[in-house]
Formats: sequence, C-alpha cells, structure tokens
Amino acid sequence: MQTAKIAVLAASVAALALVLAVAASSQPSKRRPGLHGPGRPGPAQRGGPRNRRPGIPPGSSSAKVTIPIYDVHVHFFGGSKNDQFAGAVAAAVKLMDRYGVRKAVVMSPPRGQAGKGNYDYPQFIRYTKRHPGRLAFMGGGGSLNPLMHSLPEPAQVTDKIKKQFTDRALAILKAGAVGFGEMSSLHLSVIPRHGYNFVPADHPLLLLLADIAAEHDVPIDLHMDTLIKSIATPAAFSRNQNPKTLPETLAAFRRLLEHNPKAKIVWAHGGSDHLGDMTAELVGAPDGPLSESLYVVASGAGMGPAREQVVRAEKNQAGLGRGV
Repeated sequence: MQTAKIAVLAASVAALALVLAVAASSQPSKRRPGLHGPGRPGPAQRGGPRNRRPGIPPGSSSAKVTIPIYDVHVHFFGGSKNDQFAGAVAAAVKLMDRYGVRKAVVMSPPRGQAGKGNYDYPQFIRYTKRHPGRLAFMGGGGSLNPLMHSLPEPAQVTDKIKKQFTDRALAILKAGAVGFGEMSSLHLSVIPRHGYNFVPADHPLLLLLADIAAEHDVPIDLHMDTLIKSIATPAAFSRNQNPKTLPETLAAFRRLLEHNPKAKIVWAHGGSDHLGDMTAELVGAPDGPLSESLYVVASGAGMGPAREQVVRAEKNQAGLGRGV
C-alpha cells in the first residue's frame, strides 16, 4: 500500500473513515428533500424512529463520539424543483453536530443523460459555503456524467467534445471542488424511479477525466456495479429501468485503473454488489489491491461476508459510508 497516496486523498476529502450519520432535510415537500431521493423512503417509512441510525441510541450527541467521523459520500436533494437546498444543508449540519460528523463531502448522484431534475454543485454551493470546514463538495454527477452518457460510442467523442468536457471539469475545480463525482459506469436501477445508465469504465471521457484528476491530484468518486460477465437481468430488477441484459463491467474497469496509475479512483458503495459478483479474489486479495490507486468506500449497512472480506482486504484504502 502507498501511504503517501492515502494521505493525499485524506487531505482532499478530509479522510476515508467510518460514517455513522446521514443528512435529511426537514422542509415539507411532496418529495421530501434531504438525503433520500425521489422514490426512496425516509427513516419513518422504513419503520424506525425518525433520525435514528443503527448503533446510535436516540438523543446521542457529538460529545459522546470518541472517534473523528468523516462522511465522504453524501447527496443532498432539494425537492422536485431543486429549490430547497438551503433547508437540506441546514438539516445536514444539525445532524452532523448531533452525531459527531466532523466533515462531509457532498455531490450530485450520477445522472444519465440530462433531464429535468438534474442538479450539480451550482445548485447547492452557495449554502455549503456557509459552513466552511464542515462541507466540501465534488462536481460532475449532474454535468460531466450526463455528457458522457449521452455519447455511449467512443467514435462520438470528437476533439470538440473533449475540449467541452475538459472545460467543464476545470471549471468544477476552479469553483473549489475536492474531486469529481459522483460519476458512473454501470448504475443499476434498483427501484422503479432509480435511473439506469451505462458506459464502459474505459469510455474515452472517463479516461480523460482520470488524466485531469491525476494532473490536479484529486479523486474521482465512481459508481460501478460489479459484473464479471454479461447476464440476463434478474427478475428482481426487471421491473425497473434496466434493460433485458446487463453488461460485464470488470475488464473495462481494470483498463481504467491501468490507464493512469496516478489517478485516485474511489469505488463508491464497495462495488455496489447488488448481483453477488463482489469477492475479495476479484479485487486481488489476499495478494494486494486491484490497483494501488483504487480506494473502496462501502456501506456498513447490510454488508455481507463477501463484501466485508473485500473491505478488510483493502483495509488501508477503504472506508465505510452510508452511500445514500
């Protein structure tokens, strides 16, 4: 493991560490803004007391937390018209104080082709700036990612497109972003209103972004559901927005990691193992990580033995996150 790389990533996004708190807005809306996006149930709908988290009793305060907590994967949702981010940010900071979260990194979900509900850092940055030192942000999930997914074939990526993409990426960094995210290769639709999108991880624009990220020493937060081979879509996912066949993802992911070893790739959700293909052997354990530029952020909730083994194998380059 290269500890220098880990130190740089920690400086960029505060740290990769245990995440125990998530933010949710308290403003009323048909689609309640906060950290549960459209179509996703909030805490009360899941049957538990509002704002309660596993392992944290009601009424717990930051004074009882003895370890520093950094949340490196947070989505704010500002209502169906993206006009309630002020409330989402305020509620997030209150919950961070309550649960002892020192700092959080906010980003847009990985949108596919541009749609009405897309948003990115310009919609919330004015509110996160009110909390310097507490809220950092990444950019690109609602701008770079839709552009990339609108051009699925490599032949569509012209020099003009590459310049447009580069200009957007540099503008994100100029605005103060600590990295790019949330980007996506394969993003499964796990509930009916949860979008599907796919381009191979070695898409020309993702390779370009890896070069930009390496040059500026910032990470890329990448969502890529793990599939070692193409399969027919399982029945559990067939009623959502997924196609009839799901693509293999791992070979292209390896090519992305090999393209520029200096690029730091944060594999969000521990590889998003909805389909059961995530194993420690897949990422190279016990001999070492798939790549020394790869960092794994996995959700602690509902982690099965295989994914736990992956995180343990990558323990020097892994963190736990709610990934909501």
